[in-house]
Amino acid sequence: VTQALDWTLEVLPARTSKAEGLRRLLEHLQINPRRVMAVGDGENDIEMMRMVGLPVAMGNAMEPLKRHVAYVTASNAEDGVAKAIREHAL
Repeated sequence: VTQALDWTLEVLPARTSKAEGLRRLLEHLQINPRRVMAVGDGENDIEMMRMVGLPVAMGNAMEPLKRHVAYVTASNAEDGVAKAIREHAL
């Protein structure tokens, strides 16, 4: 059980995380994690940010996450994910 944001509670199987799921997917697809951009907003995204080549935080992300990213995009309300994709992935 983890509290990613002030207003959420996540229940996950033991020894799992977004980073572990992403690692397994990328291994299956044979993609180097350093060639991946990840976008997040909560402390539960930190491990995932540490493994990718371009870690991006939403503008409305929690401050602890922002210390682990290369780039901060706009907020959810300002289409931050779309902006990050346009600026860094296309």
